[in-house]
Amino acid sequence: MIKRTILLLLVILGISQGVKAQYYGVRLNTLALTTGTLNASFEVMLGDKYTADISAYWNPVKAKNLQMQFIAVQPGIRRWFYESYTGHFVAAHLAYAHYSVGGSDHYSKGWLTGIGVSYGYAWPLSKRWNLSVEAGLGIYFMRDTKRAHYVGEFDDEYIRRYRRWKLLPSKCEVSFTYLF
Repeated sequence: MIKRTILLLLVILGISQGVKAQYYGVRLNTLALTTGTLNASFEVMLGDKYTADISAYWNPVKAKNLQMQFIAVQPGIRRWFYESYTGHFVAAHLAYAHYSVGGSDHYSKGWLTGIGVSYGYAWPLSKRWNLSVEAGLGIYFMRDTKRAHYVGEFDDEYIRRYRRWKLLPSKCEVSFTYLF
């Protein structure tokens, strides 16, 4: 999946070289930062009304009662209604994540892949800065195992394996974009 994502990014950058007034943007999701998730997005303008982006997320949080470790990649395309980086937009995106999440008793470890759609709005704050809000849903195939954190010396360890499709939120962000 990583090779496909890198290939997609190279194709997007190759297509964007023919665009006269090209803009690039670097985006930071502030909602993800509140959960301890480090993230960054790189966005490139493909035309007057289209942009492509690739987002990366990493969360290293592991405590006694909470575990939220994951790494995720989310490439996508946005269709702007007014012009790129301004106003309403709809987006489609792919996703891949490797995770280990859980509470004080059990945790799940596995991966997911899927596709999602979202809607958002961007406000230009200045010539170089934008504020955008985006929310969306996606369908994901998940494959993971669920087990207990601690198993006693004389207790049985139960490992449950799951393969399932889920309808989940794919995007929920309030982000700042720097354009150059």
